[in-house]
Amino acid sequence: MILKNSFFVIQIFTLIGIDYLSYSQLREFTSELSSKKINTTIQDSYGLTWIATEEGLNMFDGKIVHSFESILADNNTIINNSIENIIELKNKELLFISKDGLSVFNRDLFSFKRVRIPIPISVLDDGENKKIFVTTSFSGVYILDYDFNIINNFKSDPLNLFSISTNSFERRNR
Repeated sequence: MILKNSFFVIQIFTLIGIDYLSYSQLREFTSELSSKKINTTIQDSYGLTWIATEEGLNMFDGKIVHSFESILADNNTIINNSIENIIELKNKELLFISKDGLSVFNRDLFSFKRVRIPIPISVLDDGENKKIFVTTSFSGVYILDYDFNIINNFKSDPLNLFSISTNSFERRNR
């Protein structure tokens, strides 16, 4: 009986310790974000937690919160501080979407590549053909290669029957 009670007490203390550890990590985690207004979050395939806010991007590696912000003169930073969406492609590349375009995270250099695309709405990864399709709010469809270079931009042309039917792809119509 004493052995059962001892085991039960040890389990309770273990659970309390785990809860306290989780709480202390969460408390530390939330106090270091670039903003309290969180737009979106994602846990990537490497186990990193990415938090997009209206004032920057944060990455929690389990111990430390790393903050990223846009610096206009530095092309290796995010394109805009207000990240609206985060997408992990099939090849494990991370795309951070804002109104000014895409920021692509380079894991080796711990920096970003900027791709200027006005108001992107959605992203489609065509892994078979190694192309990425990006619809926009008013600039048609962009096609990128896997190095994130713009290959083509299809827009509506009323004089061309073979052009796309609209330049406008809205969030509510996805």
